Amino acid sequence: MGWEAEDWVLQAKAANAERHTRTAGRRDLVNDLASMLFVADPIGLDSGTNTDEYLPEAETVVIGLPPTAGPDDVLTLLHTTFVTLFDSDIAGPRNRHTELAGRIWKHWATYRDQSSDNESPRST
Repeated sequence: MGWEAEDWVLQAKAANAERHTRTAGRRDLVNDLASMLFVADPIGLDSGTNTDEYLPEAETVVIGLPPTAGPDDVLTLLHTTFVTLFDSDIAGPRNRHTELAGRIWKHWATYRDQSSDNESPRST
């Protein structure tokens, strides 16, 4: 039994579908983070026009954001995402992503607070 490209494609499509389903109510946040990742280009994927290149990473990070308690947690989440989806050599050292993790944390905190405000009952 050798490696089968068809199996890999099916697994990749299933993973994409699952990430998309799990982020369905937060696609705006996914797109914001994908843009932040594209601009920062922490892995070197930017070829100038492939603005959706970081979409799987953004989806993975959005799925993991709710339990985070600060920028250090986001840094761990971000680095783990890169190590998992690429490898440790491509991801580089954890501290390489500190600034980006801080920006993601600020954006997430604002998003979360605005979402909470929108869900709370309004007094009349």
